[in-house]
Amino acid sequence: MNFYSLYHINTSFSSIEKKNLKNVINACYWPLLRLAEKNPFKICVEASALSLIEIKKIDYHWVKKLKQLIKKKKIEFIGSGYSQAIFPLIPFKVNNINLQIGAEYYKSILGIKPKIALINEQVFSISLIPIYKKNGYETIIIDWNNCKLSNKNLKKQLEFNAQKIKDSNNNFLNVIWSNSLNFQKFQQCVHGEISKRSLLKFLKYKSKSNKNICLYSNDVETFNYRPGRFSTEKEIDYNEWDRISDIYEEIGRENKFIFPSEILKINRKKELVSIFSPKSPIVTKKQAKYNISRWSLSGRDNLYINTLCYKIYKLLSKNSPRKNWKKLCYFWSSDFRTHITKERWVRFIKEINYFHNNLKLNINKKYKKNKFNVLNKDNKHKIICSKDNLKIVDHNHEINLSILKGLTINSFINHKISSRSLIGKIDKGFFNHINYDVDFFSGFTHLEEKKSNRKNTEISQRAYNYKILKEDLITIEKNFKFNNFSLKKVLIFDLSKKKFAIKNNFFNIPSGFLRMNYMTLNPQNFNFKDLYFETNNGGRDLETFKLDNNEFDHGENVSSSCSATNGLGMTEEYFCIGDKKKRIEILNKNDTSSLIPMIKNKKISGKHLLRFFQSGMEYDDTSKFNPRKNFETLTWFKFLN
Repeated sequence: MNFYSLYHINTSFSSIEKKNLKNVINACYWPLLRLAEKNPFKICVEASALSLIEIKKIDYHWVKKLKQLIKKKKIEFIGSGYSQAIFPLIPFKVNNINLQIGAEYYKSILGIKPKIALINEQVFSISLIPIYKKNGYETIIIDWNNCKLSNKNLKKQLEFNAQKIKDSNNNFLNVIWSNSLNFQKFQQCVHGEISKRSLLKFLKYKSKSNKNICLYSNDVETFNYRPGRFSTEKEIDYNEWDRISDIYEEIGRENKFIFPSEILKINRKKELVSIFSPKSPIVTKKQAKYNISRWSLSGRDNLYINTLCYKIYKLLSKNSPRKNWKKLCYFWSSDFRTHITKERWVRFIKEINYFHNNLKLNINKKYKKNKFNVLNKDNKHKIICSKDNLKIVDHNHEINLSILKGLTINSFINHKISSRSLIGKIDKGFFNHINYDVDFFSGFTHLEEKKSNRKNTEISQRAYNYKILKEDLITIEKNFKFNNFSLKKVLIFDLSKKKFAIKNNFFNIPSGFLRMNYMTLNPQNFNFKDLYFETNNGGRDLETFKLDNNEFDHGENVSSSCSATNGLGMTEEYFCIGDKKKRIEILNKNDTSSLIPMIKNKKISGKHLLRFFQSGMEYDDTSKFNPRKNFETLTWFKFLN
């Protein structure tokens, strides 16, 4: 049996204050190097360039020793980038720069250019393949368990050898599998929660034949140190590095320790595998609670800081100093978005706001505000108001809004595309199924409070006293009040360009999850056999997913403490749903609010329910519900054939 172990070094660890880094270096980083130096165990070390820079400032000798051990082939160094960031949530250009700068620092500090990368937080999407290729990486390390969950067709035996993946343009990467279950068992053993015998029995069960197994692939800061992230963290009763050494010795009696690069040589003929699906377009690590909403919409106030990062991104240009791009990579670090301490959070918010405000003041070009296009003067339209409905009609369109149900969209017809409604309301009884005998609306918000489970939506209110403005575009607005929470909803119609927008202003948002801009496709007007969706998840190229018979709901809760299962990045502000004859293009202003798109696809009694919606707030174990409760969103919807 061949075992490999990888230790992830992260000086930005969310729960560790900077003042404690020297203690972490002494308690965790030095024992790691000594383990490799004094024993025949081959060990992998991964660190962001930023981590190496910070360690070098505090303890130059540690970096020097790491370099020596790499040269002596006692340690194999694995790359990752300049900062640890969640690439599927970040624009292509920033991701590319992150890997570029990282490679430069690895060369200058360690004298090497790694060809194997550990995927940050094990969060990956298919369009990231060419970015890693472009920056010199040939292989990635990613979690087997969640890839297997994403694609159940993955054969179990594939876990124990390197495989390969490719994108739509035939860009290939080798894949070496980490294993979240293995490292959790190892960590439990080191912490004394399970016996060494129990761990070895577990490993023996997995190693019935000649296999390559990942023993450990997680944080080094959890051994001989406690970050203080959880109240349940076990106290340190003994030298945990001695216990690690004992475990290695026991395993090494009948097995072999190797580097990941050696796994690549063992099976040169690698099988092409698929690890993505419409249900799981972005894979992550460990349990289901670790999904993309963790870094996008939970934490202390992830929506705010992600939106601010997009504001900074749009202010930068090709000619912007490299230091500004480095700073943006730093601001997009994942550890600011999880269990960050209050002290670090306060400092971070002050730092990112100062940088943004200063950049705005000193930028050479004027900051462009959102401007709406003016209606074509030749476009004649009528607005017909009744007690229950509001209709907008021109020579191409018939749009019906429900006054009874909070200005939701009953139907949206573009006669140049189809005589039937494209999106709108599905009436109760359509599916003829007891669990789905309800009305399915379009163009609304749904806020569910965590503590009370109270549901707030404008569907429950009549939209009397709405305002209609026709100066530039057709604009309809209405204020909705729900206890202390309130919503200003604005519908903007630019019919000459076959599009409309929903602008939401939220005030005093309670803790919970907040979804908006639901679009329910007319099941009688789309060919569901050809239906697909596509968007950017951190890469330059669009990622396209055919729905086929896949049934899923990205907004379905994992548990009472985790409100969503998945989502998409929409990192270039573009999303599309369509079949071969018609499509809906969705454009979100990420620098207004960096929302996360979600899809629900369900087959009911032989009929199809497909809904697009966006989320502005989710909750999980990282949620702190920062008092900032007001924000604005702007999303455009365009219909094309």
